[in-house]
Amino acid sequence: MRYFALSDRGRVRSHNEDSCYADGRLFMVADGVGGHQAGEVASRTTVAIMSSALRKVVPSEVEEKVREIARTANRKLLDLAQQDQRLRGMATTLSLVLLLDHLAYVASAGDSRVYLLRDRRLQQITRDHSVVAEMQREGQLTEEEARIHPYRSVITNVIGAEGETYIDFFQVQLRKGDQLLLCTDGLNSMLRDQEIEAIMNISGGPQKICRALVEAANRAGGYDNTTVIVIKV
Repeated sequence: MRYFALSDRGRVRSHNEDSCYADGRLFMVADGVGGHQAGEVASRTTVAIMSSALRKVVPSEVEEKVREIARTANRKLLDLAQQDQRLRGMATTLSLVLLLDHLAYVASAGDSRVYLLRDRRLQQITRDHSVVAEMQREGQLTEEEARIHPYRSVITNVIGAEGETYIDFFQVQLRKGDQLLLCTDGLNSMLRDQEIEAIMNISGGPQKICRALVEAANRAGGYDNTTVIVIKV
């Protein structure tokens, strides 16, 4: 198994509010919101809490443990915002992959994504928690309409919210040759899934693919921070 992680500010934003983590077993991307670097605090704090708490988790405990630690992270962000007015309103998305016993345990909150590339075909594992994604699932918007909808950046579930944060869970039985991609929406807001799929099918390792994905997102406009992790099984 090989992997690589890369985070890039993009061409428009003045700083990077994304955070990521990769240690060969646990992988995470988080996209902070809040402005004035509050988003960076939210994503960095959440990733630090999750990575510390999940070091020794066993398969039977994964879902319960992730939910518990996500609630802990949610409370921590709210506490920090109460202590410092500059952090008011900060929050973050989170998508993670935990590899245990040939299984990928996938969890997400928000609109950062996890994809699986298998037999050269890309499929999204996670579900976006956003206004336009919910409208798409209800048949009110096409994919193309969603890409230009004025509410396309409105997220309905984050860590750091006043209400209850919920976590989606998925399991993927991995096969040799599979690739997993974790990304913040700086990638998929700039590139369609077909474009991501084509880049991931190029020959080369995770580092080459990560760099190609970020470069393509920046060529397409680079309007947001872009963070990607590629895992090759």
